[in-house]
Amino acid sequence: MGRKRRIARSFGYNSALNRLFAALFIVLFVYVIVMIFLKTAQMSWKKESDLYHPHIRAREKKKSMTGPKVKTQVPEKLSRLAERGADVDAWSRLYTKSRLPPLSESSLLIPGSEEEIFTRKLLAIRYKKLISHYQYSFRYTIDPAMVCSQQRADVLVAATMPAHSKEGRHLFREHMWSGYGGFYNRAQGVVLLFFNGVPNGTNHQLALDKESRLYGDIVQASYRERPGDDVDSVKIVSALEWMTSRCQSAKYVIMATQTCQVNIPLMMTELQQKRPEGPLFILGRSAPLPPQLEYFIFHHVTDWREHKILFLARGCKGFPMSVARLLSEAAPRLPVQQPGDMLFSVSASLLNIPCLDNKAFYLGLK
Repeated sequence: MGRKRRIARSFGYNSALNRLFAALFIVLFVYVIVMIFLKTAQMSWKKESDLYHPHIRAREKKKSMTGPKVKTQVPEKLSRLAERGADVDAWSRLYTKSRLPPLSESSLLIPGSEEEIFTRKLLAIRYKKLISHYQYSFRYTIDPAMVCSQQRADVLVAATMPAHSKEGRHLFREHMWSGYGGFYNRAQGVVLLFFNGVPNGTNHQLALDKESRLYGDIVQASYRERPGDDVDSVKIVSALEWMTSRCQSAKYVIMATQTCQVNIPLMMTELQQKRPEGPLFILGRSAPLPPQLEYFIFHHVTDWREHKILFLARGCKGFPMSVARLLSEAAPRLPVQQPGDMLFSVSASLLNIPCLDNKAFYLGLK
């Protein structure tokens, strides 16, 4: 009887020990499975998160590429500007969603393209700090904003003459739209615009309002006009800003005054002949800077001897729309200068835009 009891106790003890070992084995097995799962999940998460890092993402993309490697030539000057953090505000002002600049594989401007040339110049003047920040504060009180979208607008003729010169505008319109020249101008997509400020006297303003409703070719900004000055620098800045923001599809700009003869067929021939030589140029009456005008240049902005400024004297001026965009960025950062022709001269000098003498733009002037 005692032997049977000892055997039963031994069997019960062994059974409990076996159950304990079995439980420990199950716990260890579950622990190993959980650790393997966590390790796998951690490695997968780390790999996925690393791909969000730009350098690792670029390296992985480079590894996955097949075929011969293509080297993109990036201008050294543009690369330095990009490394220093280029002013991206230039892109928003120069381009729209409908007209994006051509990009290379490195997402930079294609070397040698027209957009690359004047964008580099624009960024260069901002980094060299040659141009101060002067505020031209005005708004457009008469704004025919749809004039370029409602018709073909390839050539903009911006006439700057005094706001009170109603007879001068009438003669200018008659010269532009009458006879054979009028048919040619319409066929070439010429748009005539008169840029004015606020005249002195209520009667002149009422006449200007009536004239704008009748013809729809008057743009008026909220600055006060100077008596007898048709090439005021503020007027030029307002004209450049309006044209570059409202008529971005235009190809050429002709700045005209009441003292020059506007011959559109002859001017267009000269502009189109110069265009293949380079996208940046200004045609007009170019001459060395007269000594009596040296004091008009602000020496804290530029040294006229260093930049060899050519004076764009009285007469018309013609240039591509790409030059108008550059001038609209540079001119507002220059002090108000009189005469207004100095604004063109100094801006073109700072931007290294060639000022070429062409008699087609100052016919009838001595």
